[in-house]
Amino acid sequence: MSLHHRALRLAATATALLGAGCASGSTSTSTARPVPTTQLTARLDNEPTGAVKLGFDAKTVRITVHLQVSGLGAGSAHAVDLHHGSCLARTADAVAAFPDIAADATGTATADLASTAEVPKGIPQDVYVEVHLGGRAALGSPADPQSIPIACTDVPNKAPTSSLALFPTPGHRPYGTATLTIDGTRRSISVHLTAAVLEPKSVHEVDVDAGSCAAQGAMRFALKDITADDGGSAELSQVLGNVAHLPLPAGSYVVIRQGSTSAIASSGRQSPFFQPVLCGALGPKP
Repeated sequence: MSLHHRALRLAATATALLGAGCASGSTSTSTARPVPTTQLTARLDNEPTGAVKLGFDAKTVRITVHLQVSGLGAGSAHAVDLHHGSCLARTADAVAAFPDIAADATGTATADLASTAEVPKGIPQDVYVEVHLGGRAALGSPADPQSIPIACTDVPNKAPTSSLALFPTPGHRPYGTATLTIDGTRRSISVHLTAAVLEPKSVHEVDVDAGSCAAQGAMRFALKDITADDGGSAELSQVLGNVAHLPLPAGSYVVIRQGSTSAIASSGRQSPFFQPVLCGALGPKP
């Protein structure tokens, strides 16, 4: 129903109620019930996360890996490698490369992969699994943003084929908070957001979307981009007016993406710029 049509219906209802009151001789008047002001908050955590399980196929002489990853960009591709070293002491010494994983429309990827080359000695000791921001075809030098590692897990020497948690790569581990104050009477949303440990001077798109960080959905509304200062901190205060659908439906989250709105618009939603950096579900303020 359009706002104009709704206004006409409300006016007609009010006129009918007033007429009924006059006919009965009543002098009471009715007032609209006030719409309460509510607050929603989100703790913004680093993305992506998931699970990894290595194996070794003696027939094909290849290392295998099972991955379940959430918090990726919708439709994005990501290179996967096994390296000597650890997540805290990364090296360029690759043990095995795997085909890319591909995220679905919700930003989730599930894959069973085999190494692209034989590894006769099997899974060595002191290795780690790494997921990159971009697909293998896009990888360049280590300084290339496509090559940025976004997720990692160390493989234990005593149990290399055990199920392992996949975490955002150590180093720049940003975090943040968001608060939405919703005024139903004025049909406005006041947003206050802070983020820290971003890349200095980096610019990021910020959205409020439907769904969850693990199963992303359509955008509810866009916010202004944030720009990190020299120390990697950023802050946003913004008021949205004339919001059509209030209260905000259940199942909403705040997401800060790898790139700016203009970078995403020029390169597409499947580019590395669309990758979530921080994400958090919105819920009632404690």
